[in-house]
Amino acid sequence: MTRKNTFSSARRLGATAAITAGLVAGGVTVASAASTQGTAQSTAGAPGGFHGPGDGPHGAPGPGGTITAVSSSSITISTLRGSSVTYAIDSTTKVSKDRATASVADLAAGESVRISPSSTSSTTAASIDIEVPHLLGTVTGIDGATITIRDQDGFWRTISTNGSTTYSKSGATTTASSVTVGEVIVAEGSVDANHTTLDAASVMIGLPSGADGPGAPLGR
Repeated sequence: MTRKNTFSSARRLGATAAITAGLVAGGVTVASAASTQGTAQSTAGAPGGFHGPGDGPHGAPGPGGTITAVSSSSITISTLRGSSVTYAIDSTTKVSKDRATASVADLAAGESVRISPSSTSSTTAASIDIEVPHLLGTVTGIDGATITIRDQDGFWRTISTNGSTTYSKSGATTTASSVTVGEVIVAEGSVDANHTTLDAASVMIGLPSGADGPGAPLGR
């Protein structure tokens, strides 16, 4: 039995080495089997990269979820796992939105947030980051105020615009006419009541800085 297991293990390692060598030769960098296994184990039980209640040490990123209730002294969110978690808010709690400083007054029910617990209390929020809904993809169709894009995974997404939507390209303000089929755009805004459309507050034409190059499969 021991010899059989040893042979099987050796054969698996040999196959892994051959595949790895082939990928590296083709210009693709791959992680070792041990590293991949460790990553898989570390992310198990955290769908979509969100941490569940109690995950991580104090001060580390905590649960991500949707605000269900908020006041000047506390915030309650519903996590992806369906659990409800409440954190206290105090004078040291920092609030940010889209990487910019915000305030507790900017927090509202229905917004997506990520919370980092305090290093001294797992039930107090050290920081709250408001996550702005956004879509990134290649424009496949334009029908009036509705833009259809293909995202990096090949899914088609719908973006709704209106007279208040702002547009930018290469750092300069532009208009809706600059959005054309084949262009890559990033739209930010809010999730529509139908839960499938993004109501765009802003549309940026072109790839964000650092998103271009190999591994950004948004070919036109």
